[in-house]
Amino acid sequence: MKEYIYFLICPIENVVKYVGKTKDPKKRYKQHIKKLDKSQTKKKAWLQMLFEKKLLPTLKIIEETTGLNARNREQHFCDIHEKTILNIHNPTKGMKSRKIK
Repeated sequence: MKEYIYFLICPIENVVKYVGKTKDPKKRYKQHIKKLDKSQTKKKAWLQMLFEKKLLPTLKIIEETTGLNARNREQHFCDIHEKTILNIHNPTKGMKSRKIK
């Protein structure tokens, strides 16, 4: 089954703030916007700041892939953008919280 690797890009800084993979990019984008993280994460703080400015992140699909390769490709792009992303987990290690303290 096809999966998509995508970025959420900051409309202010024009940098990648989130790397993800999904089977349904439109649905996943809506989830990012409508269902914020329950705990206070850097990603949640970033999205709230955008919402206050009446802005939304830009969704950019980077590539289509399948199966186990999807997780590897997601990790590849996390590694490339590690200085700017706000992902709360490392896909190769499972959910590893990087919550704001």
